[in-house]
Amino acid sequence: MICGPLDIPDEIVAALGAGELVIFAGAGISCGGRSKLPSFSDLAERVRIRIAQPKPESALDADVQLGEWMRDGGAVHDITHEIMSASPGHNPIHEHLLQLFPRKELVRIVTTNFDRHFTCAAKVLYPDIPIYRAPALPLGHDFHGIVYLHGSVDDRADRLVLTDADFGRAYLSEGWARTFLQGLYAKFHVLFIGYSHGDVLLTYLAKGLSQHVPTKRHAFQLRGGEKKWKRINVTPIPYGQAPQPGTSDDHTELGTGVARWLELLVFMLEGGRP
Repeated sequence: MICGPLDIPDEIVAALGAGELVIFAGAGISCGGRSKLPSFSDLAERVRIRIAQPKPESALDADVQLGEWMRDGGAVHDITHEIMSASPGHNPIHEHLLQLFPRKELVRIVTTNFDRHFTCAAKVLYPDIPIYRAPALPLGHDFHGIVYLHGSVDDRADRLVLTDADFGRAYLSEGWARTFLQGLYAKFHVLFIGYSHGDVLLTYLAKGLSQHVPTKRHAFQLRGGEKKWKRINVTPIPYGQAPQPGTSDDHTELGTGVARWLELLVFMLEGGRP
């Protein structure tokens, strides 16, 4: 299905129609627009400035760097909670992604974002939809609603999965995020939206992937990052232009494509043809 800049595979369209699709939403849907929230790496830079740390001499992944600052006494969780709570509102794509699901019992959205934008968007569309915030997660193979996999600003700051130690608990020592993902990946078709090939979160999301489960995973991906997705058995669906060094990722075409997808679904439900 051609939806503007997105070419959506038949498998995704069929999974959505059969109630077997989970949308996995990353920072790209909350960057820019009204939301104006940072990516994970940009968030780490804002935290660094707030705690008056010098720029690191060597590059570290954002989770590791945040962990070092926390161990040095930096209030990284509280500052992150404050930054992510300050967004003025959600972007149209938050509503559009919810509207792709025709009934509330079919809504399955998992996000690694901390912001409350899906919760706010759902208040009008599906006001009584279940909402889960880590570490209190549902069964991955049997759920509907909105899941904040790494915590939410609607909960305590210390529950945000932010540092390398937090990720270690979520995916290894306590393993509640890994357990949830394994059940989810085993049953549902997954569509990743708003992630970039260099996103450190992909390393952790991949820990839930089982090599023994048939590939039922796709990702809308800015051009240039397809190889990393393929390494974790996710089929990339490229859009836009590959980001240039030193520039921010531009997910504008992602919002345009999702809006067009929704328009076509409504048209088809009213008796038209794509």
